[in-house]
Amino acid sequence: MSNSKTFFGISMAIGLMLTLTAGQAWSRPAMSVLTVNTKDPAAYLQWVQGSGEAIAESIDAAVGGICVPSAGFYGPGELYYWHLFGDHATALGSEQYNPTVMKELKKLKADRVVSWRCLQRGLCGAGGLCSRRYLRQLEHCDIEQ
Repeated sequence: MSNSKTFFGISMAIGLMLTLTAGQAWSRPAMSVLTVNTKDPAAYLQWVQGSGEAIAESIDAAVGGICVPSAGFYGPGELYYWHLFGDHATALGSEQYNPTVMKELKKLKADRVVSWRCLQRGLCGAGGLCSRRYLRQLEHCDIEQ
């Protein structure tokens, strides 16, 4: 009987620790980053200035913007379109291709290729799925909101 009580106590403790850890992970801020390659960065910047706020609001992002790297990019015309979210649950739960996003994308006339999409933890991306790459590149960004 003592062994079963010990096992039950240890199981409950482990379950509680896992629950608290998961809660902490989901409640941390998140950042989504799209790496966009375009031959016309100015047109893309103009589109973000006109459509960015509507898109950010439709996906429940706290703020969004575009990064134009001055160094550290892989090729000319590379941009980083980013959004910050209050938590991972909001970032992962938002409908990325909702009607507002689709309507705003139709306004974009610049040819572009989205070559990378990433969801990172925190404001600096520490520990994100691709954080080393973006931390290195975001160091050289002139952030525009």
